[in-house]
Amino acid sequence: MLTATLHDDDDAALMRRCADGDREAFRVVVERYMMDVTAFCRRFSRDPHDAQDLCQDVLLKAWRHCAGFDGRSSVRTWLYRIVVNTAIDGHRRSLRRPVPVADVPQTDAVQSPESEVVMREALREALRQVPEHYRIVVILADGMGWPYADIAALCRIPEATVRSRLSRGRKALRVLLEQTDG
Repeated sequence: MLTATLHDDDDAALMRRCADGDREAFRVVVERYMMDVTAFCRRFSRDPHDAQDLCQDVLLKAWRHCAGFDGRSSVRTWLYRIVVNTAIDGHRRSLRRPVPVADVPQTDAVQSPESEVVMREALREALRQVPEHYRIVVILADGMGWPYADIAALCRIPEATVRSRLSRGRKALRVLLEQTDG
């Protein structure tokens, strides 16, 4: 019965309960946002295992810092800010690790399942090379379909900057993908 009432609570009320150490309230928050968080982590990370680790890190940080939620933004925005910061930190750590380079096979004109996988991997690799402030905007806008206003709020930048970064990020991706084809 307690869980049923928690599901009826708004996000701010749940976060107040989380700040008081209520794990059940945190579980409800996770249920509400986990699919979106997981999708973002998968798009940001090039390896599924890294994406899973990223999600776990995000949940741990959200639980540890739920008392820091001040209600100035939505829980969704607050949670995605944790995702973005954690992903950026993870990306910086990964740059210090050696990454094996695989030969990308040439694709035929006919789209086979294998060529689609190769193209997706090429896109992931190109996306990994794009500067992170562009990458985040491209993933949120093109990968997840977020409106510019939400991206601006999450990244704490004006909407015009979102449009600019999206344009530059797309251009950088195009250049990198053309280099892969050539």
